Amino acid sequence: MKKFVCTVTRVDKFTIALDENKMDASWLENFKNNFYDIKDLKGHADMIAQYRARYGHECIEGYGIPLEDGKLPIGVSKDDWRIFDAINIHVVSEDNDCEVEVKEI
Repeated sequence: MKKFVCTVTRVDKFTIALDENKMDASWLENFKNNFYDIKDLKGHADMIAQYRARYGHECIEGYGIPLEDGKLPIGVSKDDWRIFDAINIHVVSEDNDCEVEVKEI
């Protein structure tokens, strides 16, 4: 059986807007106690951007469904309890043309 190591490189760029009035100190502490040890909004922006790049338009564990360009993602009802409007993702670019390096091992 032949095996290959494949290194995929892509570049995505997002602007993540977080509402510090909703994601306040109490919210941050509650999140930290129930999900991940993230200390500040910058850390949350990092986590949200990674999740968005990896999984696309999905509910993000611990956050819910973020807005995209101020709107609900396609296919999400305004009555969906998972919507978290304290997060707005603006997609600057998503790399559809991935670079792949393949080496046989």
